[in-house]
Amino acid sequence: MNETIYVFHALPEMEEPVLAGVFQYGSPGGPGKFRYVRSYLERSNALPLSPVDLSSLNSVTVQAGDRNEGLFGVFRDVLPDFWGRLVYASNNGIPPETVTNIMLMRRPDPLRVGAIDFSDTDRVPETMALPEIQDMSRLVTAAQEIFDGQEGRLRPDERQLLLQGSSMGGARPKANVLRNGKLYLAKFPSKGDRFDNARVEMALSDLAHSVGIETPKTELVSLPDGRGVFLSERFDRVPVSEKPGRFYRKGFISALTLLGLDEMENPFGSYPAIADAARKIGIDCGPDLFRRMAFNMVVRNTDDHLRNHGFIREGTEWRLSPAYDLMPSPAVPGVGTLFDLSIGIGKLGRKATFENALSESARFGLNKKEAEEIFLAVGENVAKWRTFMSKHGISDVDMERFSGSFTLSVAGFP
Repeated sequence: MNETIYVFHALPEMEEPVLAGVFQYGSPGGPGKFRYVRSYLERSNALPLSPVDLSSLNSVTVQAGDRNEGLFGVFRDVLPDFWGRLVYASNNGIPPETVTNIMLMRRPDPLRVGAIDFSDTDRVPETMALPEIQDMSRLVTAAQEIFDGQEGRLRPDERQLLLQGSSMGGARPKANVLRNGKLYLAKFPSKGDRFDNARVEMALSDLAHSVGIETPKTELVSLPDGRGVFLSERFDRVPVSEKPGRFYRKGFISALTLLGLDEMENPFGSYPAIADAARKIGIDCGPDLFRRMAFNMVVRNTDDHLRNHGFIREGTEWRLSPAYDLMPSPAVPGVGTLFDLSIGIGKLGRKATFENALSESARFGLNKKEAEEIFLAVGENVAKWRTFMSKHGISDVDMERFSGSFTLSVAGFP
């Protein structure tokens, strides 16, 4: 049985999305089919939903491939991962493993990443102004209750607030929160955490910014019990002047979509391939991407998968998004010194070595000397990692967990 999903697109400087097309989806695994509707094609400001898939503005029906369970990559990018599916299942009283993509596309969600929304009707989804969060501690407790299967304790307002973060990717509990008129993604602690994730991610974001990497504006909120909540401003949202809680939306695609791959094919992706593919659609981000690759190597961020690299639409043009989800992997000096990143680095594949990092420098638009200078500058700043962690209140015990994670963990580093 085919399902019909209406696809909406928020265009630049427009608060409300407009109907862009119709998606027909068959049995799980698809593949689905999409066509732009005439009313959208007749708009003078119409833009393609993606620069790589669904990039041609015409009335031809396009069929998705067999990747991403028969979804177009740009659609999969705006659907949730583990946490969002868990919240959806909790809210609907069903087992998490029974949540399907089509279920997640039937309900409009104006807080999805990027500028796309879905509905099972052709009515424009209503956009509500967000309230300011008053009690962060209670929201953290509510998130833990979902993890613990204690959904019955949640108040309706708590369910609604947690649903506000359900469309975002990743496995950590989170919610979208309004703070001083800006939209933030709040990542909550969990009782199973081995260290204070929020403080570590805050330190890493600051450390990345110090080496010249663009990062979102971030804040750290301390809870009464001493744990932290990490707040990262949504770089795909722009506040509407004089309308608190209302936002313009920016388009988003992941590097996974840029490369036309499925999540199971993540190891086939690479930083040089991202640079090549971006250049083909007019995005010259090679040097910036190389800097991020070097940073992920010297901080041992092995969670650098293709969905953790993205591109946003600024007006009508696309560019590399600010860096996000930066987290080092704990390591002890001398133990597991050699390691791989999640995606390819150079001619030696995913091996995190200095030699490998320089081996494909030309694909980033750099000669070897330029690439080496960037890498060494990144390493020099990252050597100050203890200063950044101390600044954000990370304990000596937690710092020791990462004592083998920085700089010297990259084989062949000078």
